[in-house]
Amino acid sequence: MRETLETLAGTLPLFIVSNCQDGYIQCFLRYYHMEPLIRDFLCPGQSGRAKAENIAALVRQYGLQHPVYVGDTQGDCAAAHAAGVPFLHAAY
Repeated sequence: MRETLETLAGTLPLFIVSNCQDGYIQCFLRYYHMEPLIRDFLCPGQSGRAKAENIAALVRQYGLQHPVYVGDTQGDCAAAHAAGVPFLHAAY
């Protein structure tokens, strides 16, 4: 996974939107030394908003022209579509 993220981060801004509590993403990034790969992140624990709203917020904040949401659940797919963002399924 890290190799893929490093390759992508070399040419694209990467973001994390998750349904977790505040602090979880920060700990994950710090533990795996991935802070330099991720431009920003947002979760309900920070914003008090649902995933679709958080996806849309990052798209607006960074002026993303062609964002894509990569996720592994039907809920991720629904949130991406609700935010008006194409969805790619991560089939591990």
